[in-house]
Amino acid sequence: MNEISKLYVVTVNIANEKYYLSSLSGTISKCICDSLIFPNENVACFYATRMENIYQDSLGKVESVAFHELI
Repeated sequence: MNEISKLYVVTVNIANEKYYLSSLSGTISKCICDSLIFPNENVACFYATRMENIYQDSLGKVESVAFHELI
């Protein structure tokens, strides 16, 4: 995958369940197709850190995904 085509999503694990960040205000969804897509890994990391603050005792992660995984 070349650098331009890399896309990133933010995930958060809560009670052993994976959720995807679906709004900048912190809304989460279990469906990857609802997730926000970030073209820049640093911006995605910023929001992963915010998720850890919103959802205590959770771990925010950034995952690289291919476009076809989002549909």
